[in-house]
Amino acid sequence: MTVPYALEVTDGVVTRIRLGVNAAEAAESRKRYAKLHQLLEEVRSGRRPVADFPAAPLPGGFAGRVIAALMELPRGRLTSYGELARRCGAPGAARAVGRALAGNPLPLLYPCHRVGRADGSPGGFMGSTAPEQVALKLVLLREEQDQ
Repeated sequence: MTVPYALEVTDGVVTRIRLGVNAAEAAESRKRYAKLHQLLEEVRSGRRPVADFPAAPLPGGFAGRVIAALMELPRGRLTSYGELARRCGAPGAARAVGRALAGNPLPLLYPCHRVGRADGSPGGFMGSTAPEQVALKLVLLREEQDQ
């Protein structure tokens, strides 16, 4: 994976995945949580089901429905916030879907990088439209396309 990341773990359960960290932090996380990094890469490549990864439980309510629908999206393809809202049973709630995804603490496990604007542009990523955040989103999509 080309996007550097670090895991936050409590009692053997991954509670957060931080993307775009510096190389030293990413290396320390890989060293400290080698088995979890390996499992996550297997999940991301499709060789292991998400259910086999020790992660914090899905949120409840609308955010949980968004994440559940997100998990059904095809790898490497961008779907609109509006389409994801329809899949959640909440047509017209595209902005609420965006807010729910902005708070996604496990972006490599729950692939919010697969959701963009209705015009086909990538939109923001992890609560930001900063160019470096959008670039991370595009790298993750390309990696899925190449697998």
